[in-house]
Amino acid sequence: MSSSIDYLSAIKRKILWKFHRRLQYRLKHFRPFDNYTNKKKLLIISEPRKVSQSQIFPFYFYYKEIAAEYNLQIREILNCHYQMNSDRYKFDADIVCVQTWFDVSEKKLRDLFSLILKKNKNAKIVYLDSFSPLDLRLASVLNDYIDIYIKKHIFKDRSQYGKYTQGDTNLTDYYGKLFNIKQPNIVFKIPDTFLDKLLVGPGFVTDPNILPYLFGTPSAPNGLKTIDIHNRITTAGSEWYQKMRELSVDVIKNMKEYNSLTSSGIKYRKFIRELRSSKICLSPFGYGEVCWRDYEAVCCGSLLMKPDMSHVDSYPDIFLPYKTYIPIKWDFSDIGEKVSYYTKNMDEAGKVIKNAYNTLHEYATCGGFMKQLSCVFG
Repeated sequence: MSSSIDYLSAIKRKILWKFHRRLQYRLKHFRPFDNYTNKKKLLIISEPRKVSQSQIFPFYFYYKEIAAEYNLQIREILNCHYQMNSDRYKFDADIVCVQTWFDVSEKKLRDLFSLILKKNKNAKIVYLDSFSPLDLRLASVLNDYIDIYIKKHIFKDRSQYGKYTQGDTNLTDYYGKLFNIKQPNIVFKIPDTFLDKLLVGPGFVTDPNILPYLFGTPSAPNGLKTIDIHNRITTAGSEWYQKMRELSVDVIKNMKEYNSLTSSGIKYRKFIRELRSSKICLSPFGYGEVCWRDYEAVCCGSLLMKPDMSHVDSYPDIFLPYKTYIPIKWDFSDIGEKVSYYTKNMDEAGKVIKNAYNTLHEYATCGGFMKQLSCVFG
């Protein structure tokens, strides 16, 4: 499907998307649907945040292919602009994909979806969850409004949903206990029918800085590696988050026999250049398990090493132990032995790097996004 997209056309598509975004922010509305065609109407109501836009970008990047395959026309409007200007339009879309932020109140959420259903009476309603953690905190509110719930990464064991945790996620639970941080017990109730609506969607592979890049080269970069361990990460944040990330930095700093990078605050281009020169990228958890740097490391030809991801359902899956990444313990206690082994066995590391890159490259260039969301478009 996507074989006709070369690197130059991929970059052009990214530039056009950037132009569209600036125009949309300025005008605060969107071009109405064309009613003189028989094409179905897909309306995207989106959040402007960077983390949210990684879910929206592929709709634009693959627009020509989606429109041709599914006979669709696609429009987008920001969530805030939609609610301010809804009286200006007769939306009447066939499919509505919606984003909100994780801390939206129940009242605002219900008001928004009531408005959506009023304006798009027979539409398929799809929620795009761009949140970092694996939890489904909005499930009980959204269940009666939506047909499909798309989340970037979810628990492989669905029975983990609906259980109490200390703090609001499985990560706050683990690291809160590890660092003796007192947190309330929290549970997000899951309606009986909700998990049937749950779909694993693309993660940061469809980010504007990553997806076009994958069309530029068919294989992982394999340049000179002068840096042993790359661990430039932000550490400031919630108490458990800060302690967890500071622990990973301290462990690396104490491994003085290796050439490592740990401080943050550098420009993105330098960050990428460093990753290209790094044998190993240590990628601790963020507020959720998956981070941009996981995908950036793979694209830069650095061996991805991160806390064990065996509990996560992800697609495309670059978290296959010892095949596409190297798992470590959540308390970082085995980093030393893993770093020692793979810095001495770079041929073996190279196979893991190659597998991970091929996984992302195949997804990007062989219609992975359209196949993944076929139940939305169809």
